[in-house]
Amino acid sequence: MLPLIVITYFEKWKIKDVLIQFGIKREKVWISIILGIGALIITLLLGLIIGWGQEGNVSLYWNIVMFFDAFNEEFLFRGVLLLYLWKITDIKVAYATSIIAFILAHPQHFTSLFMISTAAQGILLAIVTSKTKNIIGPWISHGLNRTLIQLIRVMLF
Repeated sequence: MLPLIVITYFEKWKIKDVLIQFGIKREKVWISIILGIGALIITLLLGLIIGWGQEGNVSLYWNIVMFFDAFNEEFLFRGVLLLYLWKITDIKVAYATSIIAFILAHPQHFTSLFMISTAAQGILLAIVTSKTKNIIGPWISHGLNRTLIQLIRVMLF
């Protein structure tokens, strides 16, 4: 519900056209969310399998911040580097730029198997964004991936 409230609020500011350019819109939002949840399930399972035995961060405040911080990443990697770049260049360039930038923005995973989950998330969320032209589903997926994996690890270990 929060993304829909935010969209409604921004639309009243008359910046609707700018938001739409970067994939923040109501159009196809439910398809975006459903596909994002599908991507979440895949990346969550990968993350749990790869990170088996790692402890989770139980701080509610930290997990809330991480959920909303995922919007910043989605706005940049999928909104700007995929959707906007797609308008001014080829889709292949936009895909490659978005996915590679996403992977490079996570250097903490370079030396671990967790990079598999990170790369899968970058690819899957780029596909969701390109199919729906909407970053709301990828944001929810990314944000929940950051928080749910921590909560599940806490419950298991």
